[in-house]
Amino acid sequence: MSKVSFRARQIDFNKPLPILKHGSELFLEISENALVNRGVPQIPSGMEKEEENEHHFLEVIQALQLRTDSDVKIPVPEIIDKENDYKRVYPDGFCLPKQLLHIRTIVFSEEEPIEYDMDSEDEEWFQKSDLGITPEKFESMIDRLERGCGQKVMNLEEAKYLLQDQPSLVIAVYDYWLNKRVQSRQPLLYAVRQERRDGGSNTDPYVAFRRRSEKMQTP
Repeated sequence: MSKVSFRARQIDFNKPLPILKHGSELFLEISENALVNRGVPQIPSGMEKEEENEHHFLEVIQALQLRTDSDVKIPVPEIIDKENDYKRVYPDGFCLPKQLLHIRTIVFSEEEPIEYDMDSEDEEWFQKSDLGITPEKFESMIDRLERGCGQKVMNLEEAKYLLQDQPSLVIAVYDYWLNKRVQSRQPLLYAVRQERRDGGSNTDPYVAFRRRSEKMQTP
């Protein structure tokens, strides 16, 4: 069966409109549930593309177009009355308490956090040396030596003044730290390099943060 097509255009008041008479060929063709295509722009449905192709939705649209009394419908989730649960969770006699919840403030330690972390080489030397200290104290001593020297390696007297501990313990840890630092040829604590204010590190590729240079605007 051919589909009847209508072209969307405005009504011309200067031309008579055709009258569809009962029993005519055009009337019989339309009355036999023929689909009518109108050349009108497609209006967005407001649905997702996947939802427009859902078979329940297509069946309902087709039933409306054919005007059939079929029992097709778009399935929706079942509605369950939760009135009793709502009253249980939110009672009617609720009143705001006089005292609200209090949270204890967290007291942080005044000591600076230890950034140095023992590696496998440190653990092996630490177990062989039997210094009688905890690994945390060993990490703290190495961390203080690294922070105290910077780029210049300190001597033993400066290390004793910095650590303020037993001389034998300071000497053992200092010798191990000095040998490891000389072998690595770099600091044991990795820090983010920043640009110096005098501009001397402009060519250093390891500088992470640089100041934004002001561009000269020419007229």
